[in-house]
Amino acid sequence: MRKIFAILLFSTGQLFAQSLPFTPFQGYGSKATGGTHVVHVKNLKATGKGSLTEALSSSGNHVIFDVAGAINGSFNVPANTTIDGFSAPPPGITLTGGGSSSCLLVHSSNVIIQGLRLRDCNDKDIETFGASGPIHDIVIDHVEMLGSGDEDLATTNVHDYTLSWSIIGNNTNSGCQLIAFGSFHISDHHNLFYGCNGNDSRVPLIGAGYGCCSTGPIRDFGIVADVQYNVSSKFLYGITAADDGITRNYGNIANNYLDGQDGDHARNSLDVMGNEHTSYYLEGNASVMNPAGPPSSYYVSSAHSPFCVINSNRLDCTRITVWAPGAICGSSRLAPNSCQPSVKYAVPAVLGPAACDSAGRIREWNDVIDKAGVVFKFADDTKTAAIRRGITRPTAEVLNLPWNTIARPCAIGDSSLRSKSPTK
Repeated sequence: MRKIFAILLFSTGQLFAQSLPFTPFQGYGSKATGGTHVVHVKNLKATGKGSLTEALSSSGNHVIFDVAGAINGSFNVPANTTIDGFSAPPPGITLTGGGSSSCLLVHSSNVIIQGLRLRDCNDKDIETFGASGPIHDIVIDHVEMLGSGDEDLATTNVHDYTLSWSIIGNNTNSGCQLIAFGSFHISDHHNLFYGCNGNDSRVPLIGAGYGCCSTGPIRDFGIVADVQYNVSSKFLYGITAADDGITRNYGNIANNYLDGQDGDHARNSLDVMGNEHTSYYLEGNASVMNPAGPPSSYYVSSAHSPFCVINSNRLDCTRITVWAPGAICGSSRLAPNSCQPSVKYAVPAVLGPAACDSAGRIREWNDVIDKAGVVFKFADDTKTAAIRRGITRPTAEVLNLPWNTIARPCAIGDSSLRSKSPTK
């Protein structure tokens, strides 16, 4: 439920502890607290007195906006910081440009970003990257990231992180979200990915480890990603999981709606690739197009062998020993491995309908289409409005397609709780 904004005024004249409209957060980033010392952005200048740069010049701040409009520049976000875009008057705050860098650089821990638009940043819209070592406790919630020179969102060398109720898209370069370079304990839930037509889409791309191709002892950082209740539309490749050859990549890909639409491309809804160290629980996913067949060859090398897609929730876990364009599923088999476990991995709670609840999943995905982003307070701009119109809405007919059927009926104890995005 929406919390009432509360501001406490102390005798020093400083402002402290302002609540956010969407809390508590869910998933691995739920322990993030951000900053508590309220600092006001009073103009749309990139630098100087009253600017966003000044508000982000020290750790521990809760940044609120007294103005609305576009701010052009690149901004470093220090540790223990909250940026509350919903505090601005209509039409809200849009970050753009970024010079030769990303618009927001999150290289420190305990950061919350909510209620912002980011448009056409020159590198990334938001770069969450542990440049000097792993960073943690990060939340990006109800944010819009559209168009950038690289992927819209980098999630690299990060753990205990939540991306929720956000819109990521309109990217023809590297795609939308990269999860890689030692990242683990990542929660992606209730997000809208749209027009991710870069070289590998990244809706998201979950790359365990440090790229290709590592050698040495097997390493295990823990569950890498929990990807639930997301909507993806107009993408080249679907949700992708791969590893670097020695790092275990495992987690959940559940209750996602994939609207590929375009029959001119392979557009598999799932690309689970890797060696015997990759293992994802699949349940409740639905695809507009038949996903069956070989996955893409992106991110595949001598250390990676893709698993053939049987349907939206099942992989052929017999591994192909050599992959090349034109390879046929069913050839060059090794013994089956554990690429698809039968029990969901235990993760921090993300509330939503059970996979067997077809009507609940349709309602949930429509909520994501209608309520992701900043529309809670600010009317959609033309770009966001076009995205919402461009998606094929989920229907019972889509769920009943033979490749989307759910194997089991609802059982006692199945959750049907919904994670609702508050309405105006």
